[in-house]
Amino acid sequence: MRGILPILLALVPGLSFSQAFSNLDFEEANTSNPDSLHRVPFTNAFPNWQASGIAYSQGVSEGLHGYAYHNSSDLDQITLGIYDRNAIVFEPHPVLGTYTAYIEMDLGSVRSAFAQLTQTGFIPVDAKSILFTTTSYSTLAGFSAQLTLSLGAQGNVPYFPLDVEPTYTIWGADISASAGTTSQLGFYVSASYPFAGADPHVIVGIGLDDIGFSPSTIPEPATPMILAAGLVCLGMSRLWK
Repeated sequence: MRGILPILLALVPGLSFSQAFSNLDFEEANTSNPDSLHRVPFTNAFPNWQASGIAYSQGVSEGLHGYAYHNSSDLDQITLGIYDRNAIVFEPHPVLGTYTAYIEMDLGSVRSAFAQLTQTGFIPVDAKSILFTTTSYSTLAGFSAQLTLSLGAQGNVPYFPLDVEPTYTIWGADISASAGTTSQLGFYVSASYPFAGADPHVIVGIGLDDIGFSPSTIPEPATPMILAAGLVCLGMSRLWK
């Protein structure tokens, strides 16, 4: 049998064995043994995910480090956090299930920042849509971070609200063009400080959870519905008290 497999691969060009996406609900996080700053290795907190990002501060840029914060964040930087229901600051961080991922930015001395979570895997051949859930918060009413969804050759993919609740929104996007391919899935969060000076600090965060592919199509709502739901979800973030 060991000699047959190379022959089969040679006879069928393009045949490959691709890994399926996993940990799309972030429930595989291992948050044990955090350090004194509540940090754990990124690979423990986000198995199978990769991350990148940069914060720009008055001509100086700083990238992400190789760790994630557990139930906590840090000032004057971008933070990748994994939150559970034991978080002291649970109120602005709704948790869906056991864990929810958060990308957070403390803007002020940081003028602009972006961060992204990515994973590469095989998209089911019958997939027509992707569903995911977000939450958001901001210390400045009417201001929020922006979220972009990308998928392989499709590039940036438009997404639409399917269910708007007080603390979270379920979104859907048409990804049928990528069905049956191995593609990189990415969630890109960005924000720029809205004032000329460095005060007051503005802290924004977007939570992400329950990502999944579906064989169902996503009905695109009428333009007024998109606008109204978008304002509720991303434009009117709750104050962080």
